[in-house]
Amino acid sequence: MKTRTRGVADTVAVTLLVFVAVILTTLAYVYIVNYVTAQLSNLEKRVPEFFSIESICMKGVFLHIYVRNYGKVPVKITEVDIFKYGGQLVRKYFVSVDVEPGEVEEIVVCAPLNKGTYIVEVVSETGHKASTIFTVR
Repeated sequence: MKTRTRGVADTVAVTLLVFVAVILTTLAYVYIVNYVTAQLSNLEKRVPEFFSIESICMKGVFLHIYVRNYGKVPVKITEVDIFKYGGQLVRKYFVSVDVEPGEVEEIVVCAPLNKGTYIVEVVSETGHKASTIFTVR
């Protein structure tokens, strides 16, 4: 009667399979950790700007616009547009004002306006807009 003996080949095969599984799991883990880290580091860049016009004050021919940044990233205001209340563009100004997170910055433009109701719109470098209505009396 023959007895069956197990060879070394079975043990080596199982060991190799376990080794390959551990290597693949480690590679998958490293890939996922690197991907998540890269996404989190870019999150601040993708957070949309959040700002608004807090106040407007007309002093003579100068219009003082106060812009508050509620977001977590700096905002660069590049444009101030003034529209008549019906939608007609009255004045367009190109400015360069940086507003840090949580801060309020003043933008002053020379805007000789007649009596009436106007819409002031500030535009950021990325194209986001904030607007408000005011009346010159």
